[in-house]
Amino acid sequence: MLYFAYGSNMDSVRLRERIGEVNDGIIGILNGYELRFNKRSVKDEYGRANLIAEPNAITEGVIFELTDEQFALMDRREGNGYRRHSVSVRIGSNTREAQTYLATTEFITEGLSPSEKYLRHILDGAQAHGLSELYIKTFLHQN
Repeated sequence: MLYFAYGSNMDSVRLRERIGEVNDGIIGILNGYELRFNKRSVKDEYGRANLIAEPNAITEGVIFELTDEQFALMDRREGNGYRRHSVSVRIGSNTREAQTYLATTEFITEGLSPSEKYLRHILDGAQAHGLSELYIKTFLHQN
């Protein structure tokens, strides 16, 4: 199954540490969702990445092919405030179904910012996979 990573899991090193070996990943585009840092962390006072439905928004991310076992690990890892959802992502000129994680309502808090360490994982993943400069600049202004 395909996994659409839009936050710190775009960092392949971090993702491999969490769930084992993964493919290199390719760029995916998700229409109709806006990236925000409004998911309250269970570990600290910082915000984590989340997607909010927004009709004219576009979110860039990385597509990885995961096994059922890897998704089971992700479900446990992301279970503190995220739930898995199916989304349609654009990969080149094709549209494919992928799984991603969205924050549950009780964990959403506006006005949060990401920590520098968390933001670094996102930026490392975005740069390593060749996401657009506009996307990367957007993150640089978050903190």
